[in-house]
This record gives sequence, structure tokens and C-alpha cells, in this order.
Amino acid sequence: MSQSFWWALRNLSSLGSNLQTSLYTMEIFLSVMISISGMVLFLVYLNARVQEPQELLDQPKSKKMQLLKKVPVLENIPENILIAICEHLKPVTYTEDSYIVQEGRPLVKMLFIVEGLAWTYTTGNIDVGTLKRGDFYGEEVLTWAFQSPSFSGLPISTRTVISEGKIEAFALRAGDLKSVVCSFGGI
Repeated sequence: MSQSFWWALRNLSSLGSNLQTSLYTMEIFLSVMISISGMVLFLVYLNARVQEPQELLDQPKSKKMQLLKKVPVLENIPENILIAICEHLKPVTYTEDSYIVQEGRPLVKMLFIVEGLAWTYTTGNIDVGTLKRGDFYGEEVLTWAFQSPSFSGLPISTRTVISEGKIEAFALRAGDLKSVVCSFGGI
């Protein structure tokens, strides 16, 4: 009976399927435990990977507001407009050594760092800076959205931003910001 159970479990999952057992009950029991442990660990890992981005999405609006209010351009913006902007903050994750923004390219988003560390630099210059939890990059997008009458003419990045390790952040896309500004008749 234990051999039949092991055969069914082995065919149900690829975890432990290469374990060959004899007819000894204890050996079969050990193989079953190894297989079940592998499945449980895999499910725990999978659950953690699924919940990680969800945690960023579930950040309270108050935390997102504290991030927005750190930006000098947004200090005197009415609360209802900040709430509308908050709704467009999208969680993003960057892996180690990812180029987030490149110097000389259009700034299509503003970034608010929630976790991690990023390096900023300019080509041919030793002016290296860091972005860490609570920092932001791309304030020029705000200026563009509030002052430019059209959706064209995005600002150009003056720096390159690269992740040092894993970065969790909120991104505010230029088009989304411009839509909010337009819906409130400019600011």
C-alpha cells in the first residue's frame, strides 16, 4: 500500500520523482516526506513572490501622500489633486544593475524609492549620487506637466539612474500626471 501511495505522489509531482525506493516501508515513508517537503517549500516561495508586489499596491494612501509631499513642487498643491496623483502611482521593481533612467533620454516617469538603493551619475563627470528610501527622481516631469500646454516635449534626463540592488518604488508616468493636471484645468 505504501508503495502505491509513493507511486501516485511521484507521478503527481516532479519533486522527488527521481527517488527510487525499495519495498521497505520506512524508505518509502522518507521519500514521501522529502517529496511533500519540497512541494510545501515551493508553495511557500510562490506565495511570497505573489504577495510581494501586492504589499506595494496595498500601501496606505497616507504613505503615498507623505512621498508626494516631500517633493517641493507639490508642497502647495491642493489635497484633491494630490489624491488624484496618488491613484496613478504604480508599484515597480527593478533588479540589480538595472538602468532605470538614462541620461539624454526622455523622462517618461517620476520615481519614488520605497526600498533599495540606486546610483545617479552623469557621463564624463564624477558627480555620483544616491537615491534611497524616501527619495525621488524626475521632478522635471512635474514641471513639464504643470507648465507645458500639450503632451509633447517631454523633459530630457540629465542623469543616469541605475539600481545597486533590488529596488521597490512607485512610478508616476508623465502621461498619467498630465491627464490629472488637464482634468483639473491646470494648476
